[in-house]
Amino acid sequence: MKSPADIAKAFNSLDVHDDTVEGIRVIPAFSKRSRAKVEIILNRHWKGTWRALRFTRCANIEFIVDAEVLLDNRPNNTCSLYAVADAMEIERLVRRHKEHWHVDYDGTAPESRRHVGTQQDVWAAKLRSVRDLVLFRVELFGGDLLILAPNFTMVRSRAP
Repeated sequence: MKSPADIAKAFNSLDVHDDTVEGIRVIPAFSKRSRAKVEIILNRHWKGTWRALRFTRCANIEFIVDAEVLLDNRPNNTCSLYAVADAMEIERLVRRHKEHWHVDYDGTAPESRRHVGTQQDVWAAKLRSVRDLVLFRVELFGGDLLILAPNFTMVRSRAP
């Protein structure tokens, strides 16, 4: 089994520069076993080939894009890929994301923001999981897609 550092290194060696993003699909988790998935369809337009960059068992996803900037840079709207396996950096991202989840893990939020269950245990488990994850960044000419997941795959794909 590859370490998170080895997985990050393999991801960083992929070339997607100037590919065209043909689609980004986020599939939410339907159970704790299935977890969320992200799939990015990339078109290498000068070769007429498509590839699917896939992440399964995603822990966190952040997508910031300016659709007009992305369009203005089409077809060459993919910049680069970057990944790190630094647990401290990943934990900082998770802590930053926490404020946007609309749940409260320590019981100090108003009742309307409290989530039922033993959320303190969930938060502790979330923080423990960061050492097994990789922070993947798909840099676009027009935004960023950040994905926390244990691994990725890149496979040939058909046109969407």
